Amino acid sequence: MGLNRRDFLQRLGLTLVSLGIVDRWSWRNIDRYAHALSTFKGRKFALLIGINGYSDADNLAGCLTDVRIQKQVLMHQFGFAPEDILTLTDREASRDNIFTMFQKDLKELLTPDDFLFVHFSGYGTRINLSANQSQVAAIMPVDGVIGQSKTTINNAIAVATLEGLMRSLNPAQAALVLDTSFDPVSAAGHHYWRGRTYPKTLSAGFNPSETAIAEQLQYILAQQKLGKKSILRLMAAQRGWGTEVQLNDSAAGLFTVSLARCVTALNPQVTMAEAQGFLSFCYRQVQLRSELLQLNAPKASPLYGLLPVKTTLPAAGQIVATNANNLDLLFSGLEPEIYQAIAANSQFQTAGSDAVPIRLTSKTGIFGQGKTSGTMPTAGSTIQEKLRIYPRNLTLKIALGNNLSRIERVDATSAFAGIVGVANISNPPEWADYVFDAGYQLFSVTGDALPGLIPLEENEAIKSSVDRLQPIFEQLLALKWLRLLVNETSARLPMTVGLDRLEPKRSPLAERQTPQAIGRSPSRTDLKVLLGEPLLYHFNNAGTQPLYFLGFAQSSKQELILLTPQAGLMVPPSSLKKVTFEFEPLRPLGTWHTYWIGSDRPFKQFQLLLDKLFAGLEATPTKIEKPLPLVLALLKDLHLAPTDTNDNKENYRLSSENWVTSRFVYEVTEML
Repeated sequence: MGLNRRDFLQRLGLTLVSLGIVDRWSWRNIDRYAHALSTFKGRKFALLIGINGYSDADNLAGCLTDVRIQKQVLMHQFGFAPEDILTLTDREASRDNIFTMFQKDLKELLTPDDFLFVHFSGYGTRINLSANQSQVAAIMPVDGVIGQSKTTINNAIAVATLEGLMRSLNPAQAALVLDTSFDPVSAAGHHYWRGRTYPKTLSAGFNPSETAIAEQLQYILAQQKLGKKSILRLMAAQRGWGTEVQLNDSAAGLFTVSLARCVTALNPQVTMAEAQGFLSFCYRQVQLRSELLQLNAPKASPLYGLLPVKTTLPAAGQIVATNANNLDLLFSGLEPEIYQAIAANSQFQTAGSDAVPIRLTSKTGIFGQGKTSGTMPTAGSTIQEKLRIYPRNLTLKIALGNNLSRIERVDATSAFAGIVGVANISNPPEWADYVFDAGYQLFSVTGDALPGLIPLEENEAIKSSVDRLQPIFEQLLALKWLRLLVNETSARLPMTVGLDRLEPKRSPLAERQTPQAIGRSPSRTDLKVLLGEPLLYHFNNAGTQPLYFLGFAQSSKQELILLTPQAGLMVPPSSLKKVTFEFEPLRPLGTWHTYWIGSDRPFKQFQLLLDKLFAGLEATPTKIEKPLPLVLALLKDLHLAPTDTNDNKENYRLSSENWVTSRFVYEVTEML
């Protein structure tokens, strides 16, 4: 079902009210903006540019994948015709070809009634347009640097020039996505994910034609009065660095993957304000600074500048192609960490009353292949998760940092081989959870040292360092399992968990509802709470059977705290009793994650082990010194035993019909 003008107008107005900006937008302006979007009847064109291979710098790995992802999103979510999506990849994406595409190909296609979408994935940099100007952001075409030594020419294209080319075509609406970055990253850092800033210093002067083109564009835009024509701009990094995420033997831009998640898992109608909160949440999960993102558009506008051609439930992904009973799938709705961990034979189904079952057979990046035993679905159909399968022997993936010597890497590989079932070595393009680097310490994949670790002993050998860290590895593996249990998009249990502030008066902070409703985006704002202030979680079970919950909190020092009492929480159907849980934020200050894990069955094995470890536990919250055995017992409680006993021994099978895990992330501070 499409979104009509009346529905969108109502939703847009409610969004503005919720954002507190209705005073800045009169209802007449809201109506005008909604009318422009809902009555858009022009054609839709896209130019997708992706460059992995640069002759003068190390190759990138995920830019062509970004092009593939965006093409599928544009076709299946926003109704772009395949023939109207133009691409320039690798050697094709030269400076001249990019300009020709705007000044000839697109110019011949576009009319003032049309929509233009431009995406670039590749290296970015900063250049000087003149001796008197500060450096400006620029993208690097495949021939971004020409010549050698004294004859070198800087061939980069200023972002402002790119926007000028778009404005000169005079489209009705336009959007520009830049999955790149412009500022260098320290070579001494401990990061594992690759950044997209051009790695060399551009000492050469700018290309004289860049200034000439800029002046020509200024003249054209002034003559045609197009200089102020707005362009929706989405940038992975205004300041700082964009990055590639590595999973399933492939790579992709974190920003592109996160944008696709917004319109797949969050809401196809997601607004800019909702997307900002969601993207910030995604970046904080991997310890990237969310303020580096730049979404330059009205807060109430759709993320891609267009309304979707169909309104669907939040989904795990979509079918991109069919062949016999084989399906090509894009899992744009799953968190990358979850998708890289799930095993073959995990089950999905098409959305709707006549759902078609799909069995996952293989994975590459965030794409995958599947088979169906039912009626062949059509390309573009959304798919939802039904049964999540994880291997029981799942471990932490530890990458070896670039600052380790060759001998140290050999010693580290040998040392990690002795930690069976907890951690093993990962190398690009494999997924990594953490980096083991100089100082024999652990770092996040984005280069931040993990807080709360035991200090390095002087002259410590690598083996003793790894042995010293083993309890930390077990603790981090337990936390990884909790992250892998989050299923807010796919859970079918009818449940709402809300978080409220109690003082000075009760007010809502966040809410998670399952199953998610069409057109309703869960709140993902940056939450800050005061140390020791009274907060309240409340639970509403909209089903007919009782649900059972356990609560955990992960501190900023990677500690795990059990929130709920020994028996957990039992939440009866809403008509019988309302359940609340009051608590006060604890030290240490910093980012905390709270997980509420619910099931339609009691957590018997978890409670048996808890009774053994904490006999007569009454006071909560309780810090768990060795959380891994308890988390594994919890997984056994959630496990849906199959008839195949071999599979029962090798995998955990988690049904979306029987379990739900909601996550809340907030900053504990001493001052708001």
